[in-house]
Amino acid sequence: MSWSLILQVLHPEGGSACVSAGDYYKREVDAYRSGWLADLPGGLAAPRSYGIVEHLDGACWIWLEDVTDEIGPHWPLEHYGVVARHAG
Repeated sequence: MSWSLILQVLHPEGGSACVSAGDYYKREVDAYRSGWLADLPGGLAAPRSYGIVEHLDGACWIWLEDVTDEIGPHWPLEHYGVVARHAG
């Protein structure tokens, strides 16, 4: 069986370190750690997190499930509207 993971790397210089800032760089790390993304409403699902590593320089690595869909990598414009409605 083939499989793959996605490594998302977040850097402090990519956003604010202030939790209340709109560009808080660790927001996704906090969301995964809170458990909130494990039970989303309305049939939505976030990729599973297989681990989070915080480095001394402030960088965070999130190891995520590689998610695919039946549409493929090139979504038609109409599908973005569907996703936006589901996301609220």
